[in-house]
Amino acid sequence: MVSRTDCPQAGEVFAGRSNFQEALALARQNNDPERISAVLRDLGWVIWLRGNYAQAEAYLKEGFLLAQHLEDPERLSNVLLRLGSLARARGNYTQAEMYQQQGLLLARQTGDRDRICVMLINLGVTNGEQGNYRQADLYFQEGLALARQIGHREWIGAILANLGDSACALKKYRQAERYLKEGLALLRPLGQLEWMSVLLTNLGMTMRKQGHDTQAERYLKEALMLARQLGLPLIIAHPLYEYGHLFLHRQQAEAATAMFEEMLTLIPEESQDLMALAHYGLACAASARGNTQQAQALGERSLATLETIGHRYAKEVRLWLNTLKG
Repeated sequence: MVSRTDCPQAGEVFAGRSNFQEALALARQNNDPERISAVLRDLGWVIWLRGNYAQAEAYLKEGFLLAQHLEDPERLSNVLLRLGSLARARGNYTQAEMYQQQGLLLARQTGDRDRICVMLINLGVTNGEQGNYRQADLYFQEGLALARQIGHREWIGAILANLGDSACALKKYRQAERYLKEGLALLRPLGQLEWMSVLLTNLGMTMRKQGHDTQAERYLKEALMLARQLGLPLIIAHPLYEYGHLFLHRQQAEAATAMFEEMLTLIPEESQDLMALAHYGLACAASARGNTQQAQALGERSLATLETIGHRYAKEVRLWLNTLKG
């Protein structure tokens, strides 16, 4: 699953990194704590998208301390949202949910429907990545109802992307298609590349799992093209992963290997879930080439990480390894 906060579109933020750094220097020079806190929040997000998790955390925590000092619940909620996303990206789901629950509480106390909605989305993603689909669905359905009330099409599309992902994981493929196609129809007119890429990736995955390879490739090709336009490694990694498994299904092990290896070159080492999934993909490709020893080593490496962080894909990798061992 993929999620982000309600900051500006990721592609826009990524392009404007130097502007945030200049703004931070100016805010410090003017000794403006409110402005410093706001810029630290957004700069931390930008740095995270660039893959520097440690620096991102430093900026976000400094912003959080300033927001606490200012006793501003809206600022606190904003920073907690981003800290939660960062913790989830590191595979620290307990910490992520703690931040997100704190942020949701603050949003409910102030009656901020926008903030409540985006917190519900993030809590849904955190639970979904752990395979807690029932709890994730409760968060997503509450968020969807609120997003429809507000009329926020981007958030509606984001929730539909995640509901589709959950339905696919539960093998409810027709329901997944309905969610994903509704989201895509909603976001295409907006030109929202990031969530369009996610929706298309999930549609590709849904088609692949049903054996509809031609349709799957059409969706994944567009998803990867849009992700490359954004230039964000954490977005590009997902269609690469699904494309790799599509190639495996077609018995094209070399092409699959290339996809999973590109994942490894793009994603930061601290992104434990994506690193583990790339290793799992490479394990499957090694097995397809007849290299059982390498396949087992890569698979066990992947499983160790996924089990440690409590990721939903641990079960799939464990079952695959059992099959490999015969």
